[in-house]
Amino acid sequence: MKIKYTESRIREAYQELILSSDLEDAGPIADFELTHPVVAVIKKAEGEKRLTSCLIDADEEGLLVVVMHPFKADKAMYALYLGFSDMKNIKVRNRWLLQFITLKYPKKVGDFKFQIMKRSTKDLPNQTSNLQYIIAKLEEKCEVS
Repeated sequence: MKIKYTESRIREAYQELILSSDLEDAGPIADFELTHPVVAVIKKAEGEKRLTSCLIDADEEGLLVVVMHPFKADKAMYALYLGFSDMKNIKVRNRWLLQFITLKYPKKVGDFKFQIMKRSTKDLPNQTSNLQYIIAKLEEKCEVS
């Protein structure tokens, strides 16, 4: 079953996650505004292989990763804020249809590998431009290979 994500559903799920949990006191996650959301798939997290849909966005200080529910497009499970100052070994691979971002985060979070579709669709009309913004922020704030 393929889940259809739209920007409005993503924003609603994120707002519901913040309002329904204890994230109101969680600093950067609660204050984060979704301005450049990109839908991605987590291919690897914390050393384990998995396929989980997520939302990625960037601001001046770091990346927000919101893990989505595996069966509901309008429900977020939890959110992580990854600061640029702690990221190591960032790799960006450019493929024909996909972009892969691999990063190591030395704290408890571990390392991640994201797979992101480069093409915009009618449901995600800003996917390409938002992805370019996130990669530009990574290149600006960190060493990218």
